[in-house]
Amino acid sequence: MDSREDEDQLLRSVALQNANSILLLRQRAEEQIFQAKEELERKTQELAHSLSMMRATLESTTDGILVVDDRGKATGFNQKFVEMWRMPREIMESGEDQKMLEVACAQLQDPSQFLARVREIYASSPAESHDLLEFADGRVFERFSKIQCINERNVGRVWSFRDITERKRAEQELREQSERFRVTLGSIGDAVITVDTHCRVTFINANAEALTGWSSAEAVGQPVGEVLRLVSERTREPAANPIERALAEGIVAGLSHYTNLIRRDGSEIPIEDSAAPIKNPGDEIIGAVMVFHDVSERRQKELALERSYEAEQQARGAAEQANQAKDLFLAALSHELRTPLTPVLAILSSLRQDAAIPAVLAEDLETVRRNVELEARLIDDLLDLTRITRGKLALHCERVPLRRMIEDAINTCPIDLAAKRLTLVRDFEQPERTILADSARITQIIWNLLKNSIKFTPAGGTITVRSRVFPAESRVTIEVQDTGIGIDADHLDRVFDAFEQGDRKITRQFGGLGLGLAISKAIAESHQGTLTAASAGHGCGSLFRLTLPLTAVPESEAFAGSKKGPSTPSAPVALSMGQRPIRILLVEDHADTAAILARLLRSIGHYVLRADTVTAALQVAEKEMGATGIDLVISDLGLPDGSGLDLMRELSTRYGLRGIALSGYGMDSDLEQSTAAGFSHHLVKPIDIALVRSTIQEMILSS
Repeated sequence: MDSREDEDQLLRSVALQNANSILLLRQRAEEQIFQAKEELERKTQELAHSLSMMRATLESTTDGILVVDDRGKATGFNQKFVEMWRMPREIMESGEDQKMLEVACAQLQDPSQFLARVREIYASSPAESHDLLEFADGRVFERFSKIQCINERNVGRVWSFRDITERKRAEQELREQSERFRVTLGSIGDAVITVDTHCRVTFINANAEALTGWSSAEAVGQPVGEVLRLVSERTREPAANPIERALAEGIVAGLSHYTNLIRRDGSEIPIEDSAAPIKNPGDEIIGAVMVFHDVSERRQKELALERSYEAEQQARGAAEQANQAKDLFLAALSHELRTPLTPVLAILSSLRQDAAIPAVLAEDLETVRRNVELEARLIDDLLDLTRITRGKLALHCERVPLRRMIEDAINTCPIDLAAKRLTLVRDFEQPERTILADSARITQIIWNLLKNSIKFTPAGGTITVRSRVFPAESRVTIEVQDTGIGIDADHLDRVFDAFEQGDRKITRQFGGLGLGLAISKAIAESHQGTLTAASAGHGCGSLFRLTLPLTAVPESEAFAGSKKGPSTPSAPVALSMGQRPIRILLVEDHADTAAILARLLRSIGHYVLRADTVTAALQVAEKEMGATGIDLVISDLGLPDGSGLDLMRELSTRYGLRGIALSGYGMDSDLEQSTAAGFSHHLVKPIDIALVRSTIQEMILSS
């Protein structure tokens, strides 16, 4: 019993131990299973994450990706691959490789070549492959594959496809542009050389070959300084190559003038050029180009022009000397012509008012006087023409009444009008107006037009002087119309030419130099005005119209401060009440002029001292200034032993004397010189004694 109980007890103990061991083993197995499950889940998550990362990577790349196993069966792809190959997604997802190949081959330009290359790659299993696929629609793909290995076992291949169509097109365009560039540069008329950034020749066209003497094969790769050797034509020093500057500074550069190219054979040719940098689309300088050409022919013309210019300058110098000689001649001629006219005019002016002279003789004297004044007018015309042609016609403009200038011109003509029994009609517009002008010059124009009409109008005819104002156009017109011989149509356009009088018969019949109208037109244009002529033809009279800019002011203002016009010359009269006699030193080497002027000045009450040289005048002045004194000097300018200008400077400096210059020289420069020497007035011979008297009186009143 006991033995049996012990055996049972032992069996229960063993069973319990076995049960405990089994429990422990089960618990350990469960723990291991749990741990394995957790590891599997972790690995699964890592795998899912890796797959997600791989998928994201595949989808984010710009290339089309296809993954295949070791048998070439597609196992993965991205959306870019589907889009690039225009592959239906259901085909890709179905894994039907044959349909994939059919869709692909249908798009390719050479399907057989494509399939042959695929078979070759799978047969040889290269680690990598690279080729280009050309599509029927013009697209170009770059294809790249790489074998995939795990534990050194080939598990498949990854194919990537990149669309390089635009790049290929750009490369093609670049090649075409490059070719066009070469063809263009090769065909243009200029020589062309291009260099790289190291200044080595990369291209040279046929014209550059001809000019430099270098062939393209020899020149390409050479430093540009070897091919283009440049020197200054004048200094013979080496000249900087502009292509180097264009490359270094990135600017367009050119050679200085007179640069020669030394050709390979040592000969030289003058060239002209321009160099510019060559830049890529990123504005980076990648080279430079120089365009140049032979200017030998032009240089010869330039040299000829230079010689011609030098000859022209010499000719101009000679012409200027001739002009100066002409001016001196005219000045001397006017002096010599004016001087003997002075005593004649002075005597005639004095005799004209002598009541004891018979009427017939008085009429003859008036004829002589009128012709003397005409002679003086012709001399003035010659001098005016010289001033105009030299551009030295000076104007002294001020506001002057229009009608007064017209009346001043008319007042010089009554005797001439009466001599031919001509009727003068005045037709002036009201109210009175002023213009900005040189009154003496405008009066000269009107006087010339009146004299012209008087000359060419037969006895008993009519001359009409009219003025019109056009405020809206800011201009005024003065017309002189006559019933004279008129102007033929073929002569009308030449009537204002110097020395032009139309028909020679007219010149012989009426005389004159034909300068008055030419001078008048020049004066009008110097006032920004015009002078025109009109005529219906021979025997129909003429109409001359002077148009000037208008300055309109009220009548009261028009006369304010205006100077009176010149009065008609008259004979000398004795000093009136309030006038005082003065002591005058008269210096004149022309005996007749000196005698008549002294007599006429004395006849109106002045005391006159005479001298005929500078030396004699200084002696008289020294003697008289120490005694009674001298009030005024009247002196000729051209004296036997010097100039009246020097005399006036001496008398003005030493004694403070004032003077009136008498001279046959009437150019503007003569007037300026006399003023600078100290003369208060400059009277041009021949002079009217009344003008001398009024000038003296003006100086007395201003002292």
